[in-house]
Amino acid sequence: MVLSVCIVNYNGRDFLPACIESVLESDLDGVPEIVVVDNRSTDGSVELIRERFPGVTIIENARNTGFASANNRAFDAAGGRFVLFLNPDTVVPPDGLRRMVSFLEKSEGTAACGCRLFHPDTGRVESSARSYPELLPLFWNLTYIDRLFPSSPFFARYLMTHVPELETRDADWVTGACLLIRSEVFERVGGFDSRFFMYCEDIDFCYRIRRAGWRVRYYPAVSIGHYRGLSSARHRSAGEGELSVWGARQYAESVLIFYSGHYGKIKTVMLRMILIATSLLKAACWITVGSLTRGWVKGSSRARSYCAMIEPALMEIGPRTKGD
Repeated sequence: MVLSVCIVNYNGRDFLPACIESVLESDLDGVPEIVVVDNRSTDGSVELIRERFPGVTIIENARNTGFASANNRAFDAAGGRFVLFLNPDTVVPPDGLRRMVSFLEKSEGTAACGCRLFHPDTGRVESSARSYPELLPLFWNLTYIDRLFPSSPFFARYLMTHVPELETRDADWVTGACLLIRSEVFERVGGFDSRFFMYCEDIDFCYRIRRAGWRVRYYPAVSIGHYRGLSSARHRSAGEGELSVWGARQYAESVLIFYSGHYGKIKTVMLRMILIATSLLKAACWITVGSLTRGWVKGSSRARSYCAMIEPALMEIGPRTKGD
C-alpha cells in the first residue's frame, strides 16, 4: 500500500465528511487507506462516518488523549509506505496526494514534507513552514513585532514571511495540519511525543527528524484548503474569540515542553520569563486600550486568554513519552 491518511477527530461532524470525501476523490493510483482516531466525540461524528464511509477504519479512544497520542495510534493501524497526517478541517484537491507522494519519493534524503495551506473562504495563506521557535524570533512573534516587519529576515524569522510563499525549500518544520512522512522514518524517530496534547508536536517531531539526519521540505506546488481553527474551536467557551483560554494555556505548555526537551534549562527559564512578561503586557493592553477600541467583552476575553499562559510558565515539565 502506497499511502495511509491518518485523521484525528474530536467533534468534527460538521467538517470531517468533506475532508474524507476529498481524500477519496484523489487521483492517486489506488484508493488511499484512511484511519480515523476519534478522541471521545459526543456529536455523533463517529456514527456518521461509519455510515457514510464504511471503508474507513475508525478507532475510538475511551478519552480525549490529545492530537499527538491519537496520531501515534492511527499510525499503528496504518499500512502505507507513506503516511499523511491530516487535520479533519482540511479539503484536499484531486491531484494533491499524488503530487505530494511523488515529490517525497523523488526528494533525496527527505523524510517529510508539507504543502501550502490556505483558508477556502478568505483565501488567506497560512505560514505553513517555519523556523524553530528560538528565543528572539519567538519574542518578536509573541509581541506582534514580526507583523510590523513581515519582510524582515531579522524580525520575521519565526513565521518566515520574508521568504517567497511559492518557493520550494527546506524547512525547520512544517505544520502537522498536513504532514506527509515516510513510515520507516516515523518508526525510527519514535513517533509523536504524547506530552503534547495540542500544538508544537509538529515542531518537536520535525526537530527529531532533522536531528536524525533527514530533510524536511515545504512543497507549495500543492495547495490544501484549511478551515483553520475549526478543530480547536471545540475547546472554546461561549464568548471567546479565536484565542481561547484553553488554547493559550495549551500553547504555553507545549512550547515549554519543546524547550525543556531540546534547549536546556537556561533557555527554558528565559522562555518562562518571556511568556510571563509578554502575557502580562498583552493582557494589560487588552484590558485597557483593547476594551476602549473593541469593547469590554472582547478586551476582557483576550486579557483572560493571555493570563492563562502564565500558570504553565510556573509549572514543572514531565519526561518524554510515546503513545498513551
